[in-house]
Amino acid sequence: MEESRRNKLRHPGSRLLTCFAGVFFLCIYASLPLAALEVDIFVSSFEIATGEPVVISFTIHGSEPASTSLTEPIIPESFIPSSSRKELTQLESSGVFSGVRSRATRITREWIPSEKGNFSLGPFTISSETESVTLPPVYITVVPATQAEYSALRWGLADGEAKNGRPLRIMLEGMFDGEQESIICAAPENALLSTVSVSAGTASAPVATDTGWITLAVYDWTPLAEGNVNLPSAILEYTTASGAVRKIASQNRTVVVQASAPVSGQTPVPRILGKAFTPVPSAPAEKLVAAGSVSISLEGLPSYFASSLSSVPWKAGNYARILHALRVAEYTHLFPSRYRIVRHAAEESLFLGETLEVPPAAWKFWCVTGFAALLFLSLLLRLAGAFYPVLRGLSFIGFSVSLLLAIFAVYVYTRDILPAGVVTGGALLTVPEPSSTVIETLAEGRTVHIQRTAGDWLFVSTDSSLEGWLPASSVLQYTIMEQDK
Repeated sequence: MEESRRNKLRHPGSRLLTCFAGVFFLCIYASLPLAALEVDIFVSSFEIATGEPVVISFTIHGSEPASTSLTEPIIPESFIPSSSRKELTQLESSGVFSGVRSRATRITREWIPSEKGNFSLGPFTISSETESVTLPPVYITVVPATQAEYSALRWGLADGEAKNGRPLRIMLEGMFDGEQESIICAAPENALLSTVSVSAGTASAPVATDTGWITLAVYDWTPLAEGNVNLPSAILEYTTASGAVRKIASQNRTVVVQASAPVSGQTPVPRILGKAFTPVPSAPAEKLVAAGSVSISLEGLPSYFASSLSSVPWKAGNYARILHALRVAEYTHLFPSRYRIVRHAAEESLFLGETLEVPPAAWKFWCVTGFAALLFLSLLLRLAGAFYPVLRGLSFIGFSVSLLLAIFAVYVYTRDILPAGVVTGGALLTVPEPSSTVIETLAEGRTVHIQRTAGDWLFVSTDSSLEGWLPASSVLQYTIMEQDK
């Protein structure tokens, strides 16, 4: 029996199968890339003093700058970005191939630490065309500067609380021994920053009270978000008495930003108005005449609602109000098709194009309530099925319907995540300032999603997927968010 098994193993078919398997795996191995990207990394120093720059440079062999990128690494907040470069360079080979030049891309990053401690920078991911390589983090130790070279940069605040969307005067204070050269202070995320041309010590500029600190610059800082918000990161470049050029970064400082109330005399963000217009039963309710001799039929709408609309002239200045009323009715009714038909006709007559669809929000309550009731009833039927088998089938039907209601409820809620409104017209701006760059001029009746608020301004996304700022008074909100309830 043992001899027979050995003969089977020596069969020519087995050898041929083994050969084919070897060739197959050899082809797979040959198709794999021979090597990943070749990257050299240079770190200026692994132990530096506060205020001294740390430079990390990456040299990617055989790559072009246009197709090479560095994914933003994880950097501690106390490391302030100072400079960034990406350039094409020539590398000269050594040894046997001495004198042979090759092309490479060099990416350089510079940071200035403002606090002492042990820090990790990275990991760094380099990508070039279809290849990428991830390099491990770089560990840097930051020690305090010597007494002779001590310098620091910090932020001072004027009296008053930080309010969302309201400017707050801040000053940049410095302590250093040398001559000031330049200050770099870019506007941070979720905030505006403008320079104030005042002299230190004047009534409009805060004054540094601590001995040795001097005021270098004054800004108006306007936060656009609530909660804990970081002040900007600033870098000062100065020349010491010995002629050396040094840089220092501002210390991190977080400010608690509170919600701001609307300015007195201005209308806050409009909410649901219910019946947007006072019913006038005696007014004609047959038609609402649109611009360009286009008629919009109001037949099929409730008499009180049609009367309300027909009592308002269909002209510029009222388009947004009428479309807002139609959207409110469509949003709050279980069967809103009649309102939707009129709204579509009105928007078409204004040549608004594709606008935001109104979610079937009126079904939220009934979906959730129906799901809970059917689920409870199905459980009872399931228990009763132990005595009456026919009830088991009914419990299965109840479970199926409750599941469909749950799916529909999820669909409705996901369609109504962001508040939406109708625009009364105006310019969509890059930043919340009247003199800002105009992204697009919005026609009356256009629709927007409200992403966030900042004082009397709204950051919105339009029905054409553009994003920018609008005054809150120019948006009529027609949705009801959960927090508004």
